[in-house]
Amino acid sequence: MRHILVFDTETTADTVQNLNFGAFRIYELDYEGQILTLIEEGIFYQDDLPERDPDGYATLREYAESHTAPIDHRILSISIADRKLHFLSRSEFVEHYLWRRAYRYRMGVVGFNLPFDISRIAVDVGAARGFYDGGFSFKLWEDNDHWRPRLRVKHLDSKKSFIGWGTTPEHKWRGLFIDCRTLSFGLTSTPHSLESACRAFGVEGKNPVTEHGIITPEYIDYCREDVAATARLFDAMLREFYKHPIPKLAHQVYSPATLAKGYFEAMGITPHMGRSSVPDDVLGYTMSTFFGGRAEARIRRVHVPVTVLDFTSMYPTVGHLMGLWDLITSADIQAEEIDLDLSNVDVDYCLNPDNWPNFVGIAQVMPDKDVLPVRAKYGPNETPNIGINYFSATEPFWYAIPDVIASTLLTGKAPKVLKAFRFRSAGRAPSLQPVSLLGRIEVSPEEDFFKYAVEERQRVKNSDPQLAALLKTVVNSGSYGIFAQVNRKKFSQPTPGKLLHRSGVTQRISTVKEIPGEYCYPPLATMPTSGARLMLALMERIVLDSGGYYAFMDTDSCAVTGTDPDAIIERFDALNPYDRDLVPHMLKREFDGYAYVISAKRYVLMDAAGNIVKSSEHGLGYLMAPEKGRHKAWIERLWRAVLDDEEPEWGTFPALMPHSVSSWNLYNAFRTLNEKKPYPQQMKPFNFMMIGQMDPMYRDPKGGLLIAPYEADSSKWGHVTWVDRNNPVKPIKRPPLVVFQDVIDDYAVHPEWKFEDLNGQPCIPPTRGILRRQWIHAPSATTVGKESNSLEGTELLDAEGIAPVLFGKTWDDWLPLIMPFETQCITDRIVSDRQMRRYRRGDAPKPNKMKSIIQACALYAWRDLRKEHADSILNLDPLHVLQTWHHIKSETPR
Repeated sequence: MRHILVFDTETTADTVQNLNFGAFRIYELDYEGQILTLIEEGIFYQDDLPERDPDGYATLREYAESHTAPIDHRILSISIADRKLHFLSRSEFVEHYLWRRAYRYRMGVVGFNLPFDISRIAVDVGAARGFYDGGFSFKLWEDNDHWRPRLRVKHLDSKKSFIGWGTTPEHKWRGLFIDCRTLSFGLTSTPHSLESACRAFGVEGKNPVTEHGIITPEYIDYCREDVAATARLFDAMLREFYKHPIPKLAHQVYSPATLAKGYFEAMGITPHMGRSSVPDDVLGYTMSTFFGGRAEARIRRVHVPVTVLDFTSMYPTVGHLMGLWDLITSADIQAEEIDLDLSNVDVDYCLNPDNWPNFVGIAQVMPDKDVLPVRAKYGPNETPNIGINYFSATEPFWYAIPDVIASTLLTGKAPKVLKAFRFRSAGRAPSLQPVSLLGRIEVSPEEDFFKYAVEERQRVKNSDPQLAALLKTVVNSGSYGIFAQVNRKKFSQPTPGKLLHRSGVTQRISTVKEIPGEYCYPPLATMPTSGARLMLALMERIVLDSGGYYAFMDTDSCAVTGTDPDAIIERFDALNPYDRDLVPHMLKREFDGYAYVISAKRYVLMDAAGNIVKSSEHGLGYLMAPEKGRHKAWIERLWRAVLDDEEPEWGTFPALMPHSVSSWNLYNAFRTLNEKKPYPQQMKPFNFMMIGQMDPMYRDPKGGLLIAPYEADSSKWGHVTWVDRNNPVKPIKRPPLVVFQDVIDDYAVHPEWKFEDLNGQPCIPPTRGILRRQWIHAPSATTVGKESNSLEGTELLDAEGIAPVLFGKTWDDWLPLIMPFETQCITDRIVSDRQMRRYRRGDAPKPNKMKSIIQACALYAWRDLRKEHADSILNLDPLHVLQTWHHIKSETPR
């Protein structure tokens, strides 16, 4: 790539954001791919602009004739006349620059938020297929006699998209597109606007503009400066990127994980999946041990004096203590079956760093009121969530060894371990070599990178903040993220593959698969998160033993109360692996003041005067700001309304969510509003839209999301036209929407479903005070996750061990036991009335349905018995529960 095209578009200020005009520049690059010389600049306009806005067109034309491009004619030996701005229509721009240069001569295309600009210069759009399935296929040129590729865009998230030309057997060029928004995120791990990215990379940004949509000389200057700023940013980022001695190209950088993988590759560290000696069935067991970070509220809706303690670089620290770098750099990883001895587990045992390398493994446990991570639907209509609760089950479960040790620490008794494996390295990988981070410091694979990176970051954070930021980015991704990466991919035809599963490995065929990332490897993914949960369990044990308690935990922090935080910090110094001159304490004292906690991740921190110091955005950040100004400002005002039980002046405004029209399904929902309109006048892909929430009292169970074109002025939100995404044929005006006061009222009492109050009652909206763990009883387990819905046939049933005979009984045996609960099953839609009549006649349900009915009936029976006969149902096997219920109720079936 020797040349790049940098362009930007400006649009109308209405909801359709039709193209008005744009600006572009052509740069020649040097042999390293860095910007050398500006060689062309121009302005292009929408084809219908002369008729639609003749004054604006005249302003553009006059501007182009009276301005020149800042080309250094001494270098290029061109005349002043040759430096004039090109003035082209959109059709001419895509013909000369997108087709002839970007496609035929393989010139790179650069922009900031490229998907939006591409959708502006298109003339039509369709649904993309294949690799870009779910995305858009843009037509850039009018009909012609020769084959022209369409430009395809698949949105991944707010920071990145896949962009490429359509291909045929004769035309394979996918193109080279670099979105500076994506590259800036990949290099800094921070989502940026163009302005903030320019600041981050130390280049001149763009000038502000007061009004959009009206073509003036000042507005044209603004657009040209946008292009120049994007080019300066791209140049600075390329210079930064090429300091990384990694075998990657700039257009391949989609996230910070790319840098981590690049450095691993440069060190000679190769992925373990597919080459390690760990059997597939053990990898399947290990997959089921993966849980996320621990987040919970334990003192609810009460102002509590707290000290927030934060762990230094939790995942890298745990990775170092457990010796995971030896596994990462090993020639092979092996699974060794062991007898797991938990007899010595106590606080001192866990505070001894010499013991942590022995925690790297998994264990099969028969849960019996052990404190373990449990993924379940804790509340009504809740999605599966993770709680650290007392857990009993009638079948064994696999857990990471740190979770088993944490349970021993918290309960004082060791779980019943049936089998255990420890992962160990088998020799150092050959051909490992040192690399130089940013060309400034050399890192050897012989040294534990986790420890080195944390210490070096502390050493340079003031003198070299750029290097410090890189160290943070690479070590966080390299210690955890890249090993847990799984990509979801859809195939046009069923594709054979293996399902790594809790019961082993199942062969399956599916059109949708979860493809492991390049460095994905279950043992290296589950150990950091389980080690972090052990750290928090150790914190809990020490705090409780000291007579204190905690208001909340959040992944790597804990808000303690009623105890001496300095004493806790000193206890954890025993595990501090770092140079004490650089990291004096592994635990940092982050905040002293007061906390008010509603539920997991929903809390606010205040000083002694009641001023908000930190307010959580969890459960709020998705909403459009109801007032102008900083986004954080209205979040703090909402929290103030919660704390003071007052209604803000914008409480009656609809609570709307902003969203980009980022998928074909969302775009297709606007087909009624777009019908019979030419593409420029349509709601287009990557326009912003608004999502409204229908008031539950008026919500149609069959309805979908209400969506509408974006409107920035909150005073007009009550007057926009909505469509139902699932039924977009008829526009809806003035629907009864959830308003901000509804959000505040619900947010203020959002339950912490994972726990119960001290009386053993579920945490419901009015609950206040200290919460305690529930006792979770699982008759059996089911598969959850993105992939579970696409498993087909009986493969999942076989993997789960489900058969027409469940728990030792056939359907005829179960039928009289569940009959008293059939009405509840029908009411809760476990089964339909018609199905139940058929099953009552003797037609056995399919295994999955049979299991669902039995589990539901056992749960109904258990809830009924729990009120007065809790001691009678210690064994939570479904058969035992139902038989106990019939015995106590004197309804023993014949």
